[in-house]
Amino acid sequence: GPTALHVTLGEGGAAAVFGSRATAMSRLREVFEDARTFRANRRAFTRRDLFELSASRLDLDALGSALNRRMPVIVHAHRAADISAAIRFAKAQKIRMAIAGAAEGWMVAEALAVAKVPVIVDPFGNLPRRFESRHARTDNVALLAAAGVAIAITTDSSHNVSGLRFAAGQAARVGVPPAVALQAVTRVPATIYGVDRSYGSIARGRVANIVVWSGRAPTEPSTYARTVIIRGEIQPTESRQTKLARRYIRKLGLSTE
Repeated sequence: GPTALHVTLGEGGAAAVFGSRATAMSRLREVFEDARTFRANRRAFTRRDLFELSASRLDLDALGSALNRRMPVIVHAHRAADISAAIRFAKAQKIRMAIAGAAEGWMVAEALAVAKVPVIVDPFGNLPRRFESRHARTDNVALLAAAGVAIAITTDSSHNVSGLRFAAGQAARVGVPPAVALQAVTRVPATIYGVDRSYGSIARGRVANIVVWSGRAPTEPSTYARTVIIRGEIQPTESRQTKLARRYIRKLGLSTE
């Protein structure tokens, strides 16, 4: 089933409602309140005895898992003011929420920590790509972690997911403790999406997805995967790339030690 409900605030959300951030938040509150009304009056809705709601039956029904906290709401926001508004919204609606993006998260890190709202962040996102992220800074992820915010690290691109460990390494480089950086790509995202009983940590009863690295931590760029185990089965690590590497190493007379 669905893993999360995604909501876009800031410039993206405002663009969908004629450029107004206030209208976007008002619209979001309206949809959630209508979802509660729908859940409590399903029969009246079916009989057409209920006033017109702001979304379709399928959309309102899909919000049910968010309303009962089984599914997290991932709010995409960068500006500090938008993040603060999202925190207030989550508290009022009593939902599980995480902030994705959070270029200006460091400015409201204490509020995020107090509200226990985790943040999904790209440690390489250190430049203001748009007006709403003009206060972006390199150590944003470190400042969030230092304030006690649970951080999950992302590459912000499914095509670049293979570089996730390098993103974690970047977080460690700017001040995130290595153990926290590792949790940010394992336990924390699993907890955010509610699958931590099966994934995200090594323990009895968890799904056996394990990688054994050559160095002290996968966040170190020079390390490589010695053993890969997926669902309890050891996977082959031989590939065309490894064969080519050995071939040219031999040709150049280099050592792999």
